[in-house]
Amino acid sequence: PVSDLHFGNVTTLQVVNYATTGALTLKERKVNLESTRLVHSVDANFNLLPYKIPSNKASDIFTDISLDPFIGRRNVAELNLRSIYNTVNEIETYFGNAKAAEFCYTFDKTNLTYENSAAIVANAIYCEAYRQGNLIQLFFERKTNDTVLLFNHRNKLPDSEKRHLRFGNLDDYNGVIYSFTDPENEDTLSKIILSDIENEEPNNPKEIEGVGVRNRLQAY
Repeated sequence: PVSDLHFGNVTTLQVVNYATTGALTLKERKVNLESTRLVHSVDANFNLLPYKIPSNKASDIFTDISLDPFIGRRNVAELNLRSIYNTVNEIETYFGNAKAAEFCYTFDKTNLTYENSAAIVANAIYCEAYRQGNLIQLFFERKTNDTVLLFNHRNKLPDSEKRHLRFGNLDDYNGVIYSFTDPENEDTLSKIILSDIENEEPNNPKEIEGVGVRNRLQAY
């Protein structure tokens, strides 16, 4: 029996096993469970709520990571909350389903930077995280009718610039294999395979492991 019900800023889990023959033969025990973290969110006017809520919505998680004193260490004035939440709402509208804007992942590495963490969340919902001026926000990358290029300039020595142009498929990929954690398949890795070759699997696919994606609709 445990008398203390709270052990500080940690999550405590007590597991009781019946002493069956099968249980006694296990040398090492592992516990897998789903949990939803309490994170920051906003009200209808995009003002930060004074309390946290359980949420797997990417905008809430992105905001919480940014404001976390050990991860992002940003303050509210550095986040364009209106833009962040409007962008995620736009994603839900674009795909017609709120699941397209979910983020379901446990960060279990201590050497990830805030930039890495923000990029992982943004990538799961088809976005790029960026800073414009002093404000951090999200850009939703979607299908467009016109090709758009972004040119970055740097200080260069005269006549020192070299350009390399390449046309055709990147690395001759003829398809894609996207892996994601599938709760409908006992939380194991499932794969979605798309091919440029009709009725055939690609022989040189680009393999992508989805991080934070836990539903087939969002993965597809």
